[in-house]
Amino acid sequence: MKIPGETSGPRAMGKTEVIGLHIVSAIQLLAIDANPFSTHLIVMAAEEMIRQVATARNVLLAADYRIYIKDEYQNEYLNRMRKAYNWFKHADRDAHSSYGGPTQSDLARVNEMQTLLNIKGHGEIGGTAAPIFADYAAFLAMKYPEYMKSDFLAGHPALKAQRASLSREPEVMSLALQRLLMNKGFLPRW
Repeated sequence: MKIPGETSGPRAMGKTEVIGLHIVSAIQLLAIDANPFSTHLIVMAAEEMIRQVATARNVLLAADYRIYIKDEYQNEYLNRMRKAYNWFKHADRDAHSSYGGPTQSDLARVNEMQTLLNIKGHGEIGGTAAPIFADYAAFLAMKYPEYMKSDFLAGHPALKAQRASLSREPEVMSLALQRLLMNKGFLPRW
């Protein structure tokens, strides 16, 4: 599949551009309910690149999970996010260990939230937002209003009416995100 905005022929890409492509890929994988383990690796690769670029450029990131996620859910989020990634990342240290991280559905939720944080961090290090980044943030606010802080939701008043009329069944939400990505050319029409 052609990457939206891609021109033909080889060209050099910077780190922020590659990070943006990782984020787009994560959103695409989330939309099609791809296996959360593989999605997690892309999500966390973007997160790690964002932190490293920010450090190298002396950029203080405001893309912190504590900004968006309610206090009572923060420890749970952080534990689930790091436990899974560390297990994948350190395969050389514990090659015979069994996966003991979050369930697949919990890891999928972690991937969704970390992708939102990656979008914010990507912008803070100078990345150009893909057309679907703001749409994805709005989508998450509609899917998980109970997790999102009220000040984040207050910045999107149009979502309130939409949230009230939208079914939050997982299958419906996945189809809504798929349709959004198809309409913007980020997923092929099936």
